[in-house]
Amino acid sequence: MFLKRRVNNCALVLLCIVMVISLTEKKAHARSYFLIERPVLGLDASYEFEEDQRTGPDINREDTSHTLSERLDIKTEGWIYHPALASYIIKLSPQWEQSFTRPDDGEERTTRSFFEGYFTELTFLKNKPYTLRLYANKQLSTLASSFAQRSKTESDTYGAALMFKYRVLPATIDYNHEESSQEGFFTTGGESDEFRLNMKYDRHLGQTLLNASYMDSIQTTQGAPVSLETQNAILQNFYNLTKDGDVTLSSGLSYNSTQGDFAESTGYNLSEDLQWRHLENLSTNYTFRYDRNSSESFTTETKSIDFNLTHLLYETLLTSINADASSNTFTGGRIYLYRSGVDFNYNREVPNGTLNINMGFNYTIADQDFEPGIIQVLDEPVTLQDGVIALLANEHVDPDSIGITNGTGAVIYIKDIDYRVAEIDSFVRISRITGGGISSGQEVLVDYRYNNNPPFDYSIFNQSYGISLNLWSAWRIYYRFSQSKQNIIAGTPPEKLTDDSIHAVGTSLDWKWNRTTFEFEDLQTTNVPVTRWRVEEAVTLRPSDKTFFNISGNYGENRFKETGDIERFNGIRSDFQFITTSWSRLRFGGSRNKTSGNGKDTVDSGFLAAYEWAYRVWSGGLSYKFLNEEDRASQQSHNNHYVLVEVKKMLF
Repeated sequence: MFLKRRVNNCALVLLCIVMVISLTEKKAHARSYFLIERPVLGLDASYEFEEDQRTGPDINREDTSHTLSERLDIKTEGWIYHPALASYIIKLSPQWEQSFTRPDDGEERTTRSFFEGYFTELTFLKNKPYTLRLYANKQLSTLASSFAQRSKTESDTYGAALMFKYRVLPATIDYNHEESSQEGFFTTGGESDEFRLNMKYDRHLGQTLLNASYMDSIQTTQGAPVSLETQNAILQNFYNLTKDGDVTLSSGLSYNSTQGDFAESTGYNLSEDLQWRHLENLSTNYTFRYDRNSSESFTTETKSIDFNLTHLLYETLLTSINADASSNTFTGGRIYLYRSGVDFNYNREVPNGTLNINMGFNYTIADQDFEPGIIQVLDEPVTLQDGVIALLANEHVDPDSIGITNGTGAVIYIKDIDYRVAEIDSFVRISRITGGGISSGQEVLVDYRYNNNPPFDYSIFNQSYGISLNLWSAWRIYYRFSQSKQNIIAGTPPEKLTDDSIHAVGTSLDWKWNRTTFEFEDLQTTNVPVTRWRVEEAVTLRPSDKTFFNISGNYGENRFKETGDIERFNGIRSDFQFITTSWSRLRFGGSRNKTSGNGKDTVDSGFLAAYEWAYRVWSGGLSYKFLNEEDRASQQSHNNHYVLVEVKKMLF
């Protein structure tokens, strides 16, 4: 308590000093050896009301909270001794918060807190070939979207950067320490130390880049800590073998290492890529690549070579011929692949539009030899999009072995909080959870183990055809067909050989203020045969300079052929804005998304109403948000009411 009073007193004294300086007519306070620019002030005051209700078989609670917060921003900058020696930026952001909470399973609580936010940056020798930058930043931020749950993040960061600005070999060495904690749909926190090295060697015929990093982090989610130590290094070289740039060589060498509580892996890669432009319309490409990755119980080594020839005839017909071979040796066996193919792409102008015709043929031979058993898969990319079925590439997956991270591997997602796992026949489907940490359309990396079939040698012939017509720069009609057929060469055949065919037809029309899209797909596959169709309509209106209206909706179905199950999905979203005056506006919005069938029955809906204004350096608003999430299959529901009143003054 004594320390808190001292902090509050110091903040008040600092505020008084800044106010006195601000009221003076001078723009800066200067002496022979330092300069302090006239401080600028900013204010932020807000009131929040939130009511959160959750019901289900194992939970039934209602929490209510009132929060009043005030933040004062004070910023100044200047230099010490000489502007070329040391310059600085200082920003203080003390924040006071009083909250009243009424939890469903406890007594009413009133809390008062003080957050010492700040940002400071000190730069030495900014005009010299070597510059040192020191920084520290502590901030409290709220991440919110129109119809998603909010999350508050408190972060404390400090570090240093040493920059060598030599023209031939510029380099930067960084150190960054960060501590963060997040509250919202779930509680998470982390602490990390990171070192980075970036170098570039630039000559008139080429360029060499070196990027290296080391990070030691601990991420705690829902009380479960996960330690992770990563090391990465990438060395790249780009060289023009000829002065005209017709022959270029790209080389790459990379190393990565990950050590954590749940997994340890090490990998490195070597690649060479030669690009040769023989004529204006004829070029070839030669690629060699070597990869090696190892974990606690699994090691894989891959070697591959690739050749590609591209020819353009009369600026309308593009022909591409490719051939490649690869050897993948892993713990317990190996796989050799030999591939070749040819692709044609024809473009031609027609009256009022353009015509595109494409076709491709590819042939693959696989030679396999391994012991049947458990195989480990690392970093398989999967895109999770609402209304689209995302399956893992292999059958007989162990659901308990699945782990998902973001594209960099730095964020670990949590099952039943960020994503769900469902078994469909012998395959596994991954789907995101609304309100979790994965956004619709985001690509994630999946690790898992699966039980493979006995080895056998096979060939696969792939063929694809497509045609599209674009008229009046507004209407597009297209059709695509692809087929993949697998034949046994030697060994014990599996239960099912690949015999897939996909038909897709669609159209889209952009006309004045609306856009209409329709697509139908028939997937006849040996995995999960599905018939899918989707229609979307978006209307954008601006009746006057002060009025804006947008509404979009979609409806579609996924029909599983083998079981006859139907998964239906539909959604609608709207946004209305009205400019009441030159400095204020009204906003209304709403959304509703529903998915039902095949074991899923979820409904997500939301509503937003807001009044926003901005006058000179002042701004503010009043908003109300409602969010409803229902999982009827598991009999769980979540309702959230949120009211925000805020007033801000920008730094001035």
